[in-house]
Amino acid sequence: MKNLNMLNTYQGIIWPTVAAPIAVIVLKNFFDGVPKETIESAEMDGCGVFRIYWQIILPLSKPAIASISIFIFISSWNNFLWPYLSLTSPEMYTLPVGIPTLMSTYLVDFVVPMTVNAVASVPVILLFILFQRQIIQGISFTGGK
Repeated sequence: MKNLNMLNTYQGIIWPTVAAPIAVIVLKNFFDGVPKETIESAEMDGCGVFRIYWQIILPLSKPAIASISIFIFISSWNNFLWPYLSLTSPEMYTLPVGIPTLMSTYLVDFVVPMTVNAVASVPVILLFILFQRQIIQGISFTGGK
């Protein structure tokens, strides 16, 4: 990121999260579960590779993509180490990096950091409640055969 001049930028925080290995594993398991007969019948009907992907594979993989998106959002929301290493200005800090700055050196006050942690967990809890069906469906589709 230093050579790309992406330190202390939003792009420097976002791009490493987008290339998550869990997404590759989940999508590979899902694509292995797509019936070969479906792809073969589309090829016999004259569909090309891109059309098979766009009209057959992509609509079938919506639950897997939704669950991956939710998992990546939750992991990036809670990520401490990468933003801590790549951000230098306090204005760019994410919540996990900024919360320890609320602690004082000479005063032990746990009320403010605990309150901020409770408020910071609300979006993740709401996301889980709203997309609970997609999470469970995506996990069940990408499980064992």
